[in-house]
Amino acid sequence: MSFRINDLHSNIKNTHTYNLLRHSGNYFFADVAIKAIGFVSIPIFTRLLIEEEYGIMSVFYAYVPIFVALLSLSTYNSVSRYYYENKDDFKEFLGTNLILLGIIISITTSIFLIFREKIYGLLNIPYPLPLLIVFVSIFSIIYSIYLQTLYPQRQSKKVAITSISYSYTGLIIGIFLTLILLENRYMGRIIGSVVTGLVFSVYFFYVLSSKINLSFRKKHIIYIFSYTLPLLVSSLSDQILSQFDRIMINSIIDSKAAGFYSIGYNIGMLTLLAISAVQLSIGPDFFRHMKDSNFQKLDKLVDRMFSFVFIFGLGLIIFGENILFFLSDPKFYAGAVVIPPVVAGYIFYGLFAYYSSYIAYIKKNIYLTITTLIAGLTNIILNIIYIPKFGFVAAAYTTLVSYFLLFFTLWLIEKYLLKLKITSIIIFIKKLFLFYAMLGLFYFLISIPNFEVIPTILIKTIILILFIPLILRKEIKIIIN
Repeated sequence: MSFRINDLHSNIKNTHTYNLLRHSGNYFFADVAIKAIGFVSIPIFTRLLIEEEYGIMSVFYAYVPIFVALLSLSTYNSVSRYYYENKDDFKEFLGTNLILLGIIISITTSIFLIFREKIYGLLNIPYPLPLLIVFVSIFSIIYSIYLQTLYPQRQSKKVAITSISYSYTGLIIGIFLTLILLENRYMGRIIGSVVTGLVFSVYFFYVLSSKINLSFRKKHIIYIFSYTLPLLVSSLSDQILSQFDRIMINSIIDSKAAGFYSIGYNIGMLTLLAISAVQLSIGPDFFRHMKDSNFQKLDKLVDRMFSFVFIFGLGLIIFGENILFFLSDPKFYAGAVVIPPVVAGYIFYGLFAYYSSYIAYIKKNIYLTITTLIAGLTNIILNIIYIPKFGFVAAAYTTLVSYFLLFFTLWLIEKYLLKLKITSIIIFIKKLFLFYAMLGLFYFLISIPNFEVIPTILIKTIILILFIPLILRKEIKIIIN
């Protein structure tokens, strides 16, 4: 009997589904651990730093992904894509990519240094942070190249270990240095990133040295630019949507306001955990159902799985203030006002992420570039208009509007321009209606005069408990039957 069980276990481990789930689990664990850094560091840095210092630190890290794209032109993103071509010259391609990347970084960094005085003024952060942005960005590029060589080989465990080690080593060193510094304590976290990036980059180059044949081939250069340049605009637009609000708050108001905004944003951004989990669950079945034209099964799967995003989102909106008050120092409580619109915005981002799977399926990424560019430019314009009028909270609502536009524009393109067979938007409209109805009921109840005799935490709990069976009523009916 034991031999049969062992054989069965061995057969299961050798299946494609088992390997897919195992790799997906490793990626999801690493993704959650990295996204949680902004969350778990709140109790530490809100007590070690004053509001202005926290704001400066947040703005610094908002600049890094933008500089990564600008300094490299995103050419490193072609590494894993070329591996999937299954050609026997991958080592030569990697060598060409690294040489080309070195040339591009040398040129872009030289431009940065030539115009450094003007750029320092535009960045609006203390010296030497602009220079450190360049260093951290270059180290991030090297880190990304290393991971790009692991993804196509399905070395998910190594990816998870490397990602978590890289991220948390920088955090731990940063905390230690912040405790030591007596002034400009934000430098502790940033120097921690520089030290970590330098040490890991040496290791990455050592490992990559055995996988590289230095060459500089024209066909590889053409492949790199043809693949990455169309994605550069999309990448920059993505970063504008997720990072540029902090930068603009720092420039238009001050670093203190950027600090308040960043605290609330980090809480609201936890919605990405639910979105990542749902995308991971839907992903393998999406392409299978699309290939087999099982659209009805796909719609049922999406209907069921996205219910959990809305449950998580409602819970985070009504309990987000409690989470922030519990984790952060009282001087940062003003950031709580940012949480509801940020969560609502990320729910629309989750819908965009799902519908973008259709674009990936038909391999027409240009439409993602168009939608992200429209949403990114809208975000900048709205921030310029409304941040001076309404303060840092305006950036949260412009984020909500921009993410809605991102989702709705892509849906319009797929439905009416490409005429694709896609999941009906009615499924999500019903969930959104129920979501906002329960949210409206909550705000109505807590606004009633003399209603404070009932603890707010009890009202929040009741609202969430009522919402769960309402949005999962189909699943509950199936279970009962």
